[in-house]
Amino acid sequence: MFYHNMQDRENDCGLAVIITVLQQLGLKKVNLNTIKDYLTKDIEQGLSLKNIIDVFSEFSLTTGAYEIENQAVFKELETPFIAMVRNKGLPHYVVVHQIKGNHITISNPAKSEVISLEKGEFFKDFLDYIVLIEDKEKVKEPPTPKKQDFLTSFYDQVMEHVPLKTKLIVILFSLLKFMIPILIIIGFQYIILFQVEEITLYRLLLYMSLSLSFLTIYYFVNQYNLQIKRNIEEKMQETMVLMYYQNILLNKEKYEDENQVIGSFWNILLAVPGIVQKFYFKVDFINTIIFFLLIGFINIYLALFSLLMLFIFVFMLKMNMKEIHQFQKGFVMEVNRFGASIMETIHSLLDIQVFKKKDESAQFIKNSVNDYATAKKKIEKAESNISIIHDLFVYFMIIGGFMFYLIAFMLHLNVSIMLLFLGLFLLFMLAANSKSTFNIWLEHEKSKVSIEYLQHDRKEMSHITKKSETRIDMENIRDIKLENITKKFADNPVLENIHLHLSSGEIIGIKGNNGSGKTTLLKIFAGLITPDSGNIIINNEQKLSTLEDTTILHHVMLYHPEFHVYNNTVENNYLYNVFDSKEDTRVNQREFHFPLELPNHYVVSSDARNISLGQKNKILLSRSLHVDRDIYLFDEPTASLDMKTREIFIQNVNRLAKKENKIVVVVSHDSFLLDHCDKVIQMEDSKEVEH
Repeated sequence: MFYHNMQDRENDCGLAVIITVLQQLGLKKVNLNTIKDYLTKDIEQGLSLKNIIDVFSEFSLTTGAYEIENQAVFKELETPFIAMVRNKGLPHYVVVHQIKGNHITISNPAKSEVISLEKGEFFKDFLDYIVLIEDKEKVKEPPTPKKQDFLTSFYDQVMEHVPLKTKLIVILFSLLKFMIPILIIIGFQYIILFQVEEITLYRLLLYMSLSLSFLTIYYFVNQYNLQIKRNIEEKMQETMVLMYYQNILLNKEKYEDENQVIGSFWNILLAVPGIVQKFYFKVDFINTIIFFLLIGFINIYLALFSLLMLFIFVFMLKMNMKEIHQFQKGFVMEVNRFGASIMETIHSLLDIQVFKKKDESAQFIKNSVNDYATAKKKIEKAESNISIIHDLFVYFMIIGGFMFYLIAFMLHLNVSIMLLFLGLFLLFMLAANSKSTFNIWLEHEKSKVSIEYLQHDRKEMSHITKKSETRIDMENIRDIKLENITKKFADNPVLENIHLHLSSGEIIGIKGNNGSGKTTLLKIFAGLITPDSGNIIINNEQKLSTLEDTTILHHVMLYHPEFHVYNNTVENNYLYNVFDSKEDTRVNQREFHFPLELPNHYVVSSDARNISLGQKNKILLSRSLHVDRDIYLFDEPTASLDMKTREIFIQNVNRLAKKENKIVVVVSHDSFLLDHCDKVIQMEDSKEVEH
């Protein structure tokens, strides 16, 4: 048996192959959370060969990375080992499980199952590097703290808010849903066996009226039960969407590609109904126990036979569950990839036209559709196989019931005709109920895969407790200093020992090469990034190590050219009145003169395609200039602006600093703008040089 694990993202293949190798070596309970505990840095760019070796060392494995120059040595290597290959143009890891004859069996994390390739096909994409396991005997799993399962925790937290009365109603109504048909059948059986010769039209109509009354109750019971289920689903969807969104806000510097985010939100909406099924599975399980008790009351041997068939069915489900999980994960991945492919090509239509890539882009979309269709066929085939197994279970159970009674008659055993029909009817009801229970279970298992796929996006996707903000203890900020500020991203220093003093009434210009830390500096001032070291002193009174999680944004306004415009009117865009039209957004607004050359009622598209880049930047500048703050931070404000608009912007900046006594900081490469600053700071190699 060869183990196989799928990746969750394009750069997760390293994680998947590590898990596969460890499981193949005997550590069957190793999972993603186990591995992530031993990663010492952010893996946005994927794992290097050294990262993989370091993780293996935590499991007492001696490994080494080697360059294979001669393909002939492959047959001498002991499996499993990790090989680096090319996948869709990107470096990619696979696990080589077996080399036999002219074929190589591999676990490719980008595929939903283990595959066998001809050697020529494998070596065509082989990138000459492997990670070899040199000592398998010492492998052992290090002790790791047991973590609470996210999905279980989420389910428990949501269900806690469902009133006990509602849960009891669901259980009662679910029982009624099955008991009402049984009562109707028992009633008619009684009439047929004991009162058929004495029946009158009046009694017949009475029994029919009672049956119709029961069926009416049955209808409303099902409708009410469905409404309760929908309410729970809506609450779960709302809770999980907000949790995911809040995690994105908290990880604002690390959130993934927007196309993946969109796919993740859709996965949540589609997966949550399956999570709700856990509660209904428990309810159906109670009903199943009651059915077995009723059948056992009629005939214990028939109940034991039914129970045996159920155990056989559950065993066969377990045998097929791994395949369902893998194919569902592959399907979720392809849904996300397909959405991302469509969005990426739409965003790059101009590039595609200019560089004459129409045919290649069309083929790219075609391949994406084919990959999606293939993944869908696999999960549908796996579901169909399990569904057929269930149908066979139902048929065998019903046929077995008939055979049981036929044998009883052949052996002249004492069998009541009434109990015979009632037993067969209960057996049929149990079989019918098992279909509902089976579908509920299948939907829940598929939802688990989808949510676990999402959970990988966030180190901890859980309920968010709003952090308390440190208050800036002053009405206005007139002076702010940075002392020895240092900031690194990964191992790359962006700011080193920065000293900067800003005072009201001044316009400070900052210039420097790309990557010199200018934007990072503005984000530290705005409390969007925490420096690694250093202090920030406000008005020579309050000393802080960071402005993040403080009330600094009550005092600071930042302009950034990558700010977003919304599918709304020009006026609502620059007043930022886009989420709730009833909200009074004109509080704390300041008046200024800045020509937009578009009417206030003009509707802007969400991607700003119906306006020019200069018009978009004017709207964004207007949004920042409209708000009254103590400090104004502008990042490349004059990009895409004509000379006349640049002059008007400079007039507004002068008014802010000289007339309103504000602190103004401008990051720019525009020499015309920098000439109007009181002083200019040159950023070089992560350090400032004042001019």
